[in-house]
Amino acid sequence: MPLLGGPKITAEVSKFSAEPVIFQNETLDEAYASRASYAAPDWELAGWVSTYTAIAAGAFDVVTAHVERLAGHPPINVPEFLSRNAQR
Repeated sequence: MPLLGGPKITAEVSKFSAEPVIFQNETLDEAYASRASYAAPDWELAGWVSTYTAIAAGAFDVVTAHVERLAGHPPINVPEFLSRNAQR
């Protein structure tokens, strides 16, 4: 199962979107600033941004047995998920 990063996931999502979907790398300052308009508490913004930094660092580039153990079915990749769940 190939793992995808931001630009590749954006390309996959774009196949199912009526609106353009773009990916834009951000510095940490830009990431916090772009989310400030949601008026979320600081701890929530930190969690949000740290999730994206972890993805960018490859921290989630691992396929484990957790999904199968918890959900009772094997994990699927992003393109398969979108194919099954996107509303056109």
